[in-house]
Amino acid sequence: MTIRDWVRDKFARDELEATPVGVDGLEVTTPSHPHAVVVVPDPGPEVFGAPQLEAVVRDYPTVDAILLIRRPADEAAFAAAAEHGIQIDTLGNVTRALKERGELSRFQHPDERYLRSRLGRLPAVRKIDRIGLSAWHIERNCGQASLKIITHDRYEFPASELRGVLDLHPTIRPYAVVITNPNTNGLSTLTVKIARQQGVRLFLLGDFIDNLRRATD
Repeated sequence: MTIRDWVRDKFARDELEATPVGVDGLEVTTPSHPHAVVVVPDPGPEVFGAPQLEAVVRDYPTVDAILLIRRPADEAAFAAAAEHGIQIDTLGNVTRALKERGELSRFQHPDERYLRSRLGRLPAVRKIDRIGLSAWHIERNCGQASLKIITHDRYEFPASELRGVLDLHPTIRPYAVVITNPNTNGLSTLTVKIARQQGVRLFLLGDFIDNLRRATD
């Protein structure tokens, strides 16, 4: 079974009708998206960048979404996707987007909306751009340097998941990894130790917001 066939099976379980198109594409039919084209590149360690995205556009001129599974993507891919109006995302997020109204490229997961809401109301923050599957570029006011962060939204954050989120964004050197789940109260000693070894700061979202506020006081 190819990765596209696996995704097609997952779509079917979510009552999404999908027909194979080309080598790695699917045409998905939903009430709000009757002819959505979703491309599923092969998994692997090769970074999905702007050249790979442009190749997808050449092969599928009407592509709406690129669904990545166990495949890292870089900032250039997300920038190019924004220019083309293409969603790059995970299986869960593409599935959600297909079930909602509106352009797939404008889809925001509830966790993303929560993050943007919390950070966007800060006077210190001018703009937030998505630059990875769970990575963000924060442009700040008052002459402060911009920041790149990676977020994690699960309740638990063991050391193995820290390695996982960093491996998923190999071309990004984040200022910090920020845990956005409001129910997370602390971090394990091992996770903090490994983060220090990697030269990465760890914050709970509330602490990160306080850090941004203090930088402009």
